[in-house]
Amino acid sequence: MSSFTPYQVDYSAKNTSKTFGFSKKRVSFKFGVANNQALENGLTGANCRGSEHEIIFIWSLNSGKRQILADGKDVHFSESGQNGWTSDQVFQHHFNLRVPNFSHPIRCHLVTQPSNK
Repeated sequence: MSSFTPYQVDYSAKNTSKTFGFSKKRVSFKFGVANNQALENGLTGANCRGSEHEIIFIWSLNSGKRQILADGKDVHFSESGQNGWTSDQVFQHHFNLRVPNFSHPIRCHLVTQPSNK
C-alpha cells in the first residue's frame, strides 16, 4: 500500500502586466509527493524527493481571463466577460492531477479570495 506524503517546493506570486503592473497576476505553486521507497529505507530530506509538479494560475483583473496550467498542460481557461476588477473577486476550480506510482489522482482545489483589509 502506497502512502501519500506531499511537500512544498516553491511558491511565487508575481504581477506580470505590461501596462498596469498589478492588473495581471501569475501565481506558481510547486510541490512534490515523496518517494515511498526512500522513506521506507529511512532516508530523509532531499533524498526522499519524488514526483514533483507545478500549478500555475494566470489571472487578468482587467479582462477577467483565467488560466490554470498543471505541469505545463492547460487544465482550465475561462473568461468572465466582465471587468475582472469587479466580477472576479472570488474564483474556484477543481481538477485532478495524476501522480506517477500513486493509484488515485490528486484532487486539486484552487480558490482565490480578495485581500483581507
